[in-house]
Amino acid sequence: MVAILLLVPSVRAQAEFRDFFDTLITDDATPSNQAIVQPGWVKSGNGSNLSLAWSIEKQLSENFSLQIGDSFGDTSRRFHNSTGLDNVEFFGKYAFYTNVEHEFRATAGLDIFAPTGDVDAGADSHTRVGPALLIEKGAGDLPDRGAWHFMRPFATEAAATYTWLASGRQADDAQFDIALSYQLGHLRKSRRPAISPWLARFTPFTEFNYQQTTFGRFNTTPPDWRITPGFAWDDNYYEVALGTQLALTKLGIASTHAVVLVGISIYYDQFTSWGGDIPF
Repeated sequence: MVAILLLVPSVRAQAEFRDFFDTLITDDATPSNQAIVQPGWVKSGNGSNLSLAWSIEKQLSENFSLQIGDSFGDTSRRFHNSTGLDNVEFFGKYAFYTNVEHEFRATAGLDIFAPTGDVDAGADSHTRVGPALLIEKGAGDLPDRGAWHFMRPFATEAAATYTWLASGRQADDAQFDIALSYQLGHLRKSRRPAISPWLARFTPFTEFNYQQTTFGRFNTTPPDWRITPGFAWDDNYYEVALGTQLALTKLGIASTHAVVLVGISIYYDQFTSWGGDIPF
């Protein structure tokens, strides 16, 4: 199914573009105006971690946006506790290709982490930077008849990022995420509405997440694959997503005994006059 969806072209809630939902981990490809808050709790084999991440994204032109974010973590382990801020993240993205008819969008990004966080809490002491490629693809271009009608709500979002330390020791990180969702609200946009408006706001989804330190003088790691199932509920002003995470490889089993992830997206351009302004 994922392979089929990726063959055709996307977007987020703007004009007649498909309104892709905000995932918990996978970065979305559409420049937008929104604020995101993500509390989380993880129980591992040797302790637990409470975290709170936040970011704000501002659309600077039709195809370009800048996002700034940070996170706070409180980790409790058997012999060591740590609390502090992570490094501030600056993420710029430019949508270089959009096909509205086939619900496809491809976006290039640049990810920068400034060394502002607490090193004792796990933050890097050097700037980390690297490129990103983001893709969205909806199945709304399938025929609205027969069994195809119920395939149209499917959508795929994918993001690949590769970052390295700008100074200090070598430690290159690779990350790849892909989310498959079924947007029930898309059924109501066809000629045959089949569900209630309340149910149409739900989107069940599953993310597949990969992360690895691919090159490093001392700390190369094996691949860490995880699956993140959940569901989202949204209206015109905000979205709430709830999910958990399960390890698919031995590396992640010890750190994912229990996981609760929450994402709250606020579309501030829907209720502020300045939020929707595009400077350029």
